[in-house]
Amino acid sequence: MVRRGWATLAECSRLDESLNFGNDYYLGAHARQECAPSQNQNPMSLAMTEEFVRELLALWIESKIGKTNI
Repeated sequence: MVRRGWATLAECSRLDESLNFGNDYYLGAHARQECAPSQNQNPMSLAMTEEFVRELLALWIESKIGKTNI
């Protein structure tokens, strides 16, 4: 994703930290309650995560449409 220019490394790290960790206010999607709080000071909200993933999927689909399977 980063190599193709679809997302920055910072965006990917922010997503990973938001999904896999959490704190008292933002619970990570995959975090267990007993996990240590994330050091992520700027977590993605669920709406932001959804938009980020939708954009990535759209770019991926667009990249496949131009390919031919001969």
